[in-house]
Amino acid sequence: MVEYAWSCGGCGAACHRPTWAIVGSEDRPGILAAVAEGLVYVRCRSCGTATDIDLPVVVVRPRHPFEVLFAFPDSYIGREDEPPEYARLMGEVYAASGAVLSGWHLWIPRVLLPVALARDVEADIDDIEKACGELVELGPALVERYRTFLTLGANGKEERAVAEALHQLWSVEPDDLPEFLATHSELASLTAMRAVQAEFAAGPPPGESEEPLRNRLDLVQALHEGEAPHLAASRYLAAVGRFGAQLQAQLQTKLDQLSSIGPYDTNPAIVERLREALALARAMGMADLEIALSADLIGRLLTAGDPRLTDEAVQLGTRALSLGPDAEQRLILLTNLADAFVERPTGDRTKNWGDRVPASHGGGRIAGSLRRPQALGNRPHEPRVLA
Repeated sequence: MVEYAWSCGGCGAACHRPTWAIVGSEDRPGILAAVAEGLVYVRCRSCGTATDIDLPVVVVRPRHPFEVLFAFPDSYIGREDEPPEYARLMGEVYAASGAVLSGWHLWIPRVLLPVALARDVEADIDDIEKACGELVELGPALVERYRTFLTLGANGKEERAVAEALHQLWSVEPDDLPEFLATHSELASLTAMRAVQAEFAAGPPPGESEEPLRNRLDLVQALHEGEAPHLAASRYLAAVGRFGAQLQAQLQTKLDQLSSIGPYDTNPAIVERLREALALARAMGMADLEIALSADLIGRLLTAGDPRLTDEAVQLGTRALSLGPDAEQRLILLTNLADAFVERPTGDRTKNWGDRVPASHGGGRIAGSLRRPQALGNRPHEPRVLA
């Protein structure tokens, strides 16, 4: 709770009262079931005059479709920037929950909070006109604000569905793709088109091809233009297959070039070929090969004795450990990663090593220094909108 101070508009008295900054439905169900007093306004103890609370409050309802409501005061309306209280309060929510909440987050004017808590907002979003018709006793101004809130919620609902479907699309098995597209009609929406266009414009991560993003753009565009899901899926899979064959050929060429090099050759040209092969393995999702190439490359980077390469070795080792290497690979990675943390030119060496390596992988410096290459083988809605 926070201490809220205000000057009474009725009698001019200096008032103060504890108010909630974060309310959890499981911890304080009575607060959320209360009337607007205490949630929306406070009263002067001297004359009883009500004053709106000019602070935000976060309502957390685990496992609810709308898991987090960020209720902001009217003084936020018209602001161009995100209020710093949002990041601070949400940070406290995440810290208390132990994880990032997976449900839907909505911004809402604080004056509407009792309405949203008393109603089925998900049903209201599905039939906005019906919901507003049932709230005429609130008066035209509040009804219109609730309509705006529901409209933004409806837009957010589609955006969330599109984002989830596009994320799932990366891992759909080829045989399941036609049915997936047929049952996710949101991928044919204008919202989906805008999402993949923005994704394509942003480009791939450094060093990766834009072809997968182009293929996704072409797929969604075909669906948006009315092509049948099974035809769009067939066209998409053919494009993905061609791209995969190109990558496979490039990767095999790189591996053939690397097959005859010595285990401790740190020639810059060899190191660059390893980087290129590693990028291809990562793009193709070949985790085992990525681990082997990473271990090999880390050993060469450390053996080269150039401190500018140490941070690259740390990044490669940390990612490779997250891919689930076998016992021998893990030993090589941990040993070389320990050396990398000790030799990196910046930061507290011991602290960095302890912070970056998960406890499940062990910690601290491993005796000896293998430096051994691995053998290669075949936003929230802006409050001004809710005014």
